[in-house]
Amino acid sequence: MAQTKAEVAISSALPASGQTMLADITNNRVWADGTLQYYLGTGSDIDLDSEFRANYNEYFVAGSMADTTYAYTALTVRAFQMIDSVIATDFSRVTDRATAAATADLVLVSSDTPAPAYAGLEGFCMFPQTATRAAGDYWSFGTFTSNLDYMSTPAELGGGEYANWTLIHEIGHGLGLYHPFQGPAATSVGPALDNERYTVMSYTGATNADAYGHAVTMMALDVAALQQQYGAETYAAGNSTYTLFDARGGALSLAEGAMSIGRAYAAIWDSGGTDTIRYGNSANSVMINLNDATLDRSQIAADAAPSIAALQNTSMFSHLSASLQTEIIDPDYNAGGFFSRVLTNSGGTYSGIDGGFAIANGAQIENAVGGAQADLLIGNERSNTLTGNGGNDVLIGGAGNDILQGGLGTDTAAFSGLRAQYTITANANDSFTISHNGGGIDGTDTLWDVEQAQFDDQLVQLTEITPTPVLDFTPIANNGFLSYGANVLYHNDDGSESGIDITSIFEDGLTIGGVTYTTFAVNTNGNVTFGGGLGTYTPGEIGNSSLAIVAPYWADVDTRDYLVDGTTVTNPGDVFWDFNEGRDSIVITWHDVGYFRTHTDLQNSFQLELIDRGAGNVEIIFRYGDVEWTTGDASGGTGGLGGTVARAGFSLGNTYFELPTSGNQAAMLALEDSAGNTGVTGVWQFIVAGGQVQGVGTDGDDTFVGTAANDNYLGDLGNDTLIGNGGYDTLLGGLGNDSIDGGPGNDSLDGGDGQDTIIGGLGADTISGGDTDADGGDLVYGGGGADRIYGGAGDDTLHGGTHNDAIFGETGNDRLYGELGNDTLDGGLGNDTLFGGDDNDLLRGNAGNDRLDGEAGADTLDGGFGNDVLLGSDGNDTLIGNGGNDRLDGGNDNDTLDGGFGDDTLLGGNGADRLYGGDGTGADSLDGGLGNDTLLGGGGNDLLRGSGGNDRLDGGDGNDTLDGGFNDDTLLGGGGDDQLYGGGGTGADSLDGGNGNDSLLGGGGNDLLRGSGGNDRLDGGDGNDNLDGGYGNDSLLGGDGNDSLSGGAGTGADSLDGGNGNDRLLGGAGNDALAGGGGLDTLDGGNGNDRLDGGYGDDVLYGRAGNDTLRGGAGTGADRLEGGDGNDRIFGDNGNDSLVGNFGRDLLDGGNGDDSLDGGFGSDTLRGGTGNDTLLGGAGDDTLNGGFGADRFVFTNGFGHDVIQDFSADDAERIVLTGVTAITSFTDLMNNHLTTDAGTGFAMIVDGANSILLNNIHVSDFGAGQAYSANDFLF
Repeated sequence: MAQTKAEVAISSALPASGQTMLADITNNRVWADGTLQYYLGTGSDIDLDSEFRANYNEYFVAGSMADTTYAYTALTVRAFQMIDSVIATDFSRVTDRATAAATADLVLVSSDTPAPAYAGLEGFCMFPQTATRAAGDYWSFGTFTSNLDYMSTPAELGGGEYANWTLIHEIGHGLGLYHPFQGPAATSVGPALDNERYTVMSYTGATNADAYGHAVTMMALDVAALQQQYGAETYAAGNSTYTLFDARGGALSLAEGAMSIGRAYAAIWDSGGTDTIRYGNSANSVMINLNDATLDRSQIAADAAPSIAALQNTSMFSHLSASLQTEIIDPDYNAGGFFSRVLTNSGGTYSGIDGGFAIANGAQIENAVGGAQADLLIGNERSNTLTGNGGNDVLIGGAGNDILQGGLGTDTAAFSGLRAQYTITANANDSFTISHNGGGIDGTDTLWDVEQAQFDDQLVQLTEITPTPVLDFTPIANNGFLSYGANVLYHNDDGSESGIDITSIFEDGLTIGGVTYTTFAVNTNGNVTFGGGLGTYTPGEIGNSSLAIVAPYWADVDTRDYLVDGTTVTNPGDVFWDFNEGRDSIVITWHDVGYFRTHTDLQNSFQLELIDRGAGNVEIIFRYGDVEWTTGDASGGTGGLGGTVARAGFSLGNTYFELPTSGNQAAMLALEDSAGNTGVTGVWQFIVAGGQVQGVGTDGDDTFVGTAANDNYLGDLGNDTLIGNGGYDTLLGGLGNDSIDGGPGNDSLDGGDGQDTIIGGLGADTISGGDTDADGGDLVYGGGGADRIYGGAGDDTLHGGTHNDAIFGETGNDRLYGELGNDTLDGGLGNDTLFGGDDNDLLRGNAGNDRLDGEAGADTLDGGFGNDVLLGSDGNDTLIGNGGNDRLDGGNDNDTLDGGFGDDTLLGGNGADRLYGGDGTGADSLDGGLGNDTLLGGGGNDLLRGSGGNDRLDGGDGNDTLDGGFNDDTLLGGGGDDQLYGGGGTGADSLDGGNGNDSLLGGGGNDLLRGSGGNDRLDGGDGNDNLDGGYGNDSLLGGDGNDSLSGGAGTGADSLDGGNGNDRLLGGAGNDALAGGGGLDTLDGGNGNDRLDGGYGDDVLYGRAGNDTLRGGAGTGADRLEGGDGNDRIFGDNGNDSLVGNFGRDLLDGGNGDDSLDGGFGSDTLRGGTGNDTLLGGAGDDTLNGGFGADRFVFTNGFGHDVIQDFSADDAERIVLTGVTAITSFTDLMNNHLTTDAGTGFAMIVDGANSILLNNIHVSDFGAGQAYSANDFLF
């Protein structure tokens, strides 16, 4: 349940009247949570709790809360989605009543049985000022009638119905909006805006009809008010289209980026992109106004003022109805929005059909498209494109640089000022350029298929203006120099050759700024001048020169000869000039010139050509060879660099221009290797025609529109618009925020400094956003063709388009989109974001913390340096993290991931993937995801997870952690102390720890675990597992299941525990400890002094070589224990056990139970323990102790010198001599083999060299009637 918070301030950025107005129509409290939940009644008892009843029962008959099925579900869901799109608060629908009782913030029901006091109620909702559920928790409740005619009449196609308006109105109350006609709002909002098309909170409908023609969204005042309260949402940030239909002419849609309305009102909230309002039918006229609501009743907004003034200059304004005129020009109405509406024409007067778009304050729409009739299209302060299509249209661009396309009919472009304030240029491609002089507010507009221009004082027929001819550049293939000629300037510093006659080339002289020159001066310092020589050695802004000047490289050149050790050295530098009559040009060459003071360690070579193009026009060509220095010593330079850097350009009376490189040291040094304005490396070309440089902009906002030929335009300063159209065009934006469109053909486009928008269009284009520090964030679209796109400096957004593009972000935090085709994307410096798009792309992040998404296709992603995020998405991708701590996600299909250096995270995703942590010692994390994956950790302490599928994991070097996940996995620890987990599920996993002290856990399933080198810990987990410790002192735990455990190779002291199940344990060499655990186990100690414990169950234990200790273990299992070689200690413990000592001096202890003990070879000690035991000493001198119970002592031939310590007739014990062939009966025993031991005095049974000493028994105890008789022996 959300809480409310108090005292929301109205932004001081609004005009004063706007602050007051919004404050008066909003609550001073808002919902505090970022997400609100709403519940729609379902026909069940809406009696949510006692507090709810107490506050809302009054609205229903006799306190009954019975609710009919909610009648407006679809409309309500759409309404909340609409509100969610304009404010930063999110809305979530709750459909479960119990959940709603606990968490819902807004509860809406439809009920047709209100209490009598509310008869005829259409809708009700309130902001939760007092309706508290608990401390700090709040309700908002709304109820709606569904059975009134105007609440239930179906809406027409594309229309807005009364019920929908009512619903949005009441939800507005629930969010804290007030009526505009109550309290102080009645004054601050005023009667003009008290209408639902400005605010849905009004009671005044926009139409007289009940069922349609109403608002379908929050309107402009509502959007502003809610955004003041809750913040603005980012919405429709792409390129959106908003469509106006005739009544019943198209469907209603509030879809993001594709809204359409008929007889309905809607406010547009749009966060970005290049957007369009269009008319979707053809029968009527349309008025489209792109200005947004001003929220200021006090005055006409400055942005809209030029459009309003221009409109009033047109004849169409006088044909608009009085109400339409008022809503356009009156600031009272402008505060709530300018409307785009369908118009009807009756008797020559245009009126608006009910319904239309308003644009909320702060939203910006760029373009408008009319229909087949006479339309009125009005722009805003942005650079708009207005397209009239058919009919006699009026197009008003307003502020900014606009493109006005009239289409069919006699169309008029309208402007706000007097004709004398504008320059009209008829272009060779049948377009017109109209510029507001002096950088005026109307900007520079380009007109296509527009026949008339309306100014404040006159109407101009554009078709009567003759276009200015456009001269083509002289074709140049490269920067190769022309012949120097024979004229050489004397070696000097700051000198000139003045008065050089130019009439052999320019027969009538050269007219510059109204002055005709027949001579010029060649100046040593990298320039030529008209009207006198120039000795200035430190360059300034070329436009400030007092002389007409053309300067390919203005800097402090010094060609003087100099002394070295008293000897004069000829300076290698020379300045030549030549009259090339074949080209009708003058050529001036600076060859291998050094810098002041007489430095020749660095040398520059450059050339200027002036071509006579007739009619007083001149073509200027700069060619650059080696450029090694920029500054002389007297200009603040050191070693030819620094200080005041060289400049390049020209100033010719009415026009001047400087290269974009001018004054920039790095750019001037790169002139030889950089493409000039025509796309030729090391060459810049210009044509000065009619006293103006052709294709080069002014300091203001210029528009150039090319032809089908090869065009060259340079915008220079200002926010320029350059359109190439057909041909192979070269378009350079220069300084400012420029708009460049190459159109068809293989174009060369360069935005230069500023935030530029560049569209390559059709053809294989080369596009650069600009690469100086002053370059802003550029927006580039490659379009059709295989394009090469360079973002340059700044944070750029680069789109490839439909073919195989190469995109380079270069400097800045860039966003690169490959889109269609097999693209190559390189982020360059900065933190970049790359999207491959469709097809098979190559993405390189390069330096910085980058994010790469291959999207569809088999892509290759290389993060480069920095901490990068790589997403393969669809397709069989290859991801390489390279340097830095990277995150790689293969996504779908079969991917290959290589983390490279650093601490990397690799996610295979779906498919059979290959993951490699990479070189170096980074601590990597690898997760194969679904599919049969291969994971290799590489160096460093890595974490590997196989997840789903039959995976292969190899930790490589370092202390790694491996988890196979589900299915049948193979895990290899490699070097280092590793931890291996077979993972969940019942997969049959194979684990190999490799070298190092490893920990292996098999998990579920029948697993194979190998410790290999090092002191390892192996745990089979569930399933029938096979464990091999390998070399080192290993610890093996079989876990549940029938397991096989082997200590492995080497002499390590291993510890083996079979766990539950019938296990097989093999200790191998070394002193091992084996524990069978539960189940029927087999334990084999192998070589070494081993400790074996059978545990529960009937176990078999083999000590083998070495001095072993064997125990039957807990439980009552019937165990078999066999010592093998060595002096063994064998304990049967509980149960009926079988103990065999075999070779060595063994100790056998039967423990509890009826045990069988066989000492085997060697002098053994046998203890039967509790129970009826059988003791066989075997060969050697054995000591036998039966313990408690009726025991049997068994002897065979060659039994040695044995001792029975506790033979007792009372326990029904027997001495079994059936295997001693020399003693045949009790009588034979008494007569021939029974004697007294001389040492102890006890009875002793003798068979040649063998004897059995019976402790505490004397010979006299034998015989008939004695304690020991024939019943105590078996023969």
